[in-house]
Amino acid sequence: MTATASNWQVLSLFTLTGFFLGMLGALYLAYDFFNRQPKILHRCVFVFSYGFLFTSVLVASCLFFIAHQRFATGYPLMLIWRLIATFGFVGFFMQFLTLSPFPQTYPPIVDWLKLVYWVVLTSIGLVWLGTILLPQGSSLIEAVIFALPGILIMGLLNGFSPVIQWWIFHLPEKRVAAIGTLLIFCAFALAVVSPLLSLLGIPLR
Repeated sequence: MTATASNWQVLSLFTLTGFFLGMLGALYLAYDFFNRQPKILHRCVFVFSYGFLFTSVLVASCLFFIAHQRFATGYPLMLIWRLIATFGFVGFFMQFLTLSPFPQTYPPIVDWLKLVYWVVLTSIGLVWLGTILLPQGSSLIEAVIFALPGILIMGLLNGFSPVIQWWIFHLPEKRVAAIGTLLIFCAFALAVVSPLLSLLGIPLR
């Protein structure tokens, strides 16, 4: 894998991250605009927030624990990103199906059933993904280390989901919209990195 191809992958990742941040920011704005009431919008806000965090952690784990090993072996990185994207979409779908309902009264701090469920589910899925992505001869411990951040983030987000939903819903008026606006600005900044480098003629090598 050449340096140019590697930098192209990173720039594409910036652009894609910007796209999802912009979409998430627009959801936050709509959520506040409609007074945080429509149930489907409430569900979408939390599903996409959790899904984005999960996918981000998964990509970071891949970059820190796997990509540098695969660069040396010439493994097709596009296959890695496709597998990561597949698991990210599965995470979105499972979140949509299993998201805790909005609590009508102040909920218990931890939903232990959801926490254990997601820890077990993501442990199975991510350790299996790690054994596929890691080079041949890697130990199971390495796959567990790769999977651990994703397991923790999904377990904590879903275990504390009722409290998180309650807290977000009771934020001061327009606070969620302000967060959405900030996300849109971040999305714009990430999206212009690639064209700006091209415009300035900065080489990728």
